[in-house]
Amino acid sequence: EAARACLEYAFGELALETVCCSIRPENVASIRVAERLGMTPCGSHTVIYNEKEMPHLIYELKTGN
Repeated sequence: EAARACLEYAFGELALETVCCSIRPENVASIRVAERLGMTPCGSHTVIYNEKEMPHLIYELKTGN
């Protein structure tokens, strides 16, 4: 519910065309939420935290999807 409300705010109030999220690949629950909201994978990036590389997946949803 909270994620859907954030998307409604981003698209409705802020008039954004695209919303992206960054998710760790092992965070299966967050990936399921993103996919349930209609988000699709569009890339990846790596975050360095405490000198450790942490891969992330990028999911996006565009206006009208």
